[in-house]
Parts: sequence; C-alpha cells; structure tokens
Amino acid sequence: MNWDDLRHFLELARARRLSQAGRKLGVDHTTVARRIEQLENAVHCRLFESSADGFDLTEAGQRLLTHAETIENTISLLQEDALGEGTRVSGTVRIGAPEGFGTAFLTPRLTNLLAAHPSLDVELLTLPRFPSLAAREADIIVTLDPPQQGRYVVARLTDFTYGLFASQTYLKRCAPIRTRSDLDGHDFVGYIDELLPSPQLHYLDDLTKRRRLRVSSTGMLAQLTAVRAGLGLGVLANFLADDKGLVAVLPGEASWRRTFWLATHSDWYRLRRIKAVWEFLRRICEEHGQRFAPDLGQPTTVVALPGKARRA
Repeated sequence: MNWDDLRHFLELARARRLSQAGRKLGVDHTTVARRIEQLENAVHCRLFESSADGFDLTEAGQRLLTHAETIENTISLLQEDALGEGTRVSGTVRIGAPEGFGTAFLTPRLTNLLAAHPSLDVELLTLPRFPSLAAREADIIVTLDPPQQGRYVVARLTDFTYGLFASQTYLKRCAPIRTRSDLDGHDFVGYIDELLPSPQLHYLDDLTKRRRLRVSSTGMLAQLTAVRAGLGLGVLANFLADDKGLVAVLPGEASWRRTFWLATHSDWYRLRRIKAVWEFLRRICEEHGQRFAPDLGQPTTVVALPGKARRA
C-alpha cells in the first residue's frame, strides 16, 4: 500500500465518480481506476461498489477512509512543519456556509483574507442545506446545528436575529397588521418545507397557521428578493434585511434569536490554513457583531468529543 493509491482512494470516496476524481487529481479517469484496483489488491478486499449514482464505499472502504484521512492530515502537518513556522499560509480551504451569510456577508470581506495570504485559495460552498463535515463536503462549516459527537472543534461564531418584514407596496394593498391575529390569511414567503435546512427555521409556525405560502425557496436571498418585490410577508435575518427599504412587522412579537456555530474536524484544525480562515471568520463576525444582534457575548470554543461536549 502506498500514499499515491490512498490519495486516489480518498478523491473517489469524496467525488464518487472516476471522472470527477481524475479532474481533481489532474489525471485520466483510467488512472484512478487502476490505482483503486492496485489498492484493492493490496488490502485483499473490495473498497467500492458501483451504483447508478457512482461509486459507494463498502464496509471495508468505510473503515479504510478513516485511516486514510488521518494519514492525509498527518502528511499535511508534516509538510507544514518541514516548511517552518514562518512560511506563508497556502493551499485551499473550503468553507460551507448558509447562502445569505456566505454571499452577502462573507464574500465581500474575503479581500482582506486573500490579501494577507496570497498563496491561500477559498472555495465557498452555499448549498440549500448545511454541509457535512463527516462526508468532508467542507473543511470549515458555519451552521445552526453544530456536531454533538465526533472529533470536532466547535465555536460559537455569533448570535443573530430574525424578524418579520414586508415591502411598502405589500402593506399598502393589504389590511393593516396591528396584532398577530391580523396575520391570518396573509401571503407569505418562506422555505420549501421538505427542504428546510434546519428544524430551527420553522418560525412561520410560530406566527399563524392560516397563511398562504405564495413563494417558497431553498435560500434566503431568494426570499429577500420576493419580499422586496411585494409578494408577501417574510421572516428574514436582520443582517440581510437591514437597509433594503423593508418595514419590520410586529417587531415586538415577531422576533427570533439564533446562533451561527463554526466547526471543523479536530485534525484539520491543526493545519495552518484552517486556523487562518477560522480566526478570520471569528474576527469579522466579532467586528460586525452589532449587525447580527446587539450585546453579543464573547465566543466560546467547544471541543466536541464522542458522546460529550467539553468547553475549552
């Protein structure tokens, strides 16, 4: 067994398709297939099974994946140590983040991070769900639901608030809203229920059961656009709705507070590039804390161990 075979194994396990793994590694798909065959011969068992969706890991493959990722992280650490502490941060870090946070808040602020680290590249993953660290969809995730078990480092990134908003156009053509009962029968904008990214986003149920969901989407930026277009009332994060010409509806009653958490694998956290991005995310959220919610407390790092979380 050699490291080159394991690299090909790791990429196929993540991409699940020979062509995609080959593109990531810069080789032909036949090279990936040959490397996997060599590795299977070395360990005397099948590591993948072919399916309609690509290549799925067998039980033996799942066991090998854990060891291969540990070796991968160890090699990265050895390379950093060999280069020395003074070496610039380099490599690629994939950040998985909610669409609104990643697009509207984070992206415009990446200039300072990339200017400080010219050899660093960032991949921003904004899915209609929160990415999985276990499946290595991202190196660092911003999430509402931090992992509770496993070898992860977790920190509270920032608290933030949601409110109920409407456009002036919508409010002018509809009956006045003075109490929560006045919301009955109004048009709403929200998430597609079966594709809700987190159970913490079931806030429309807190308002009224008698509503019509006229426009639904997997992302909050689309919801923001729909509310601004006067298509209905919508619950929006305040850091997205501010300065958009919208009116807060029932601000004393229709308000929710949530927390963004930052998480990464404990092995990855030791890498210089991961630490650089991690600290950058925490710093910009602290600097702009009042945009998310008032009177924020200091972030607290949490190390999540199997079956138990320990504050550090």
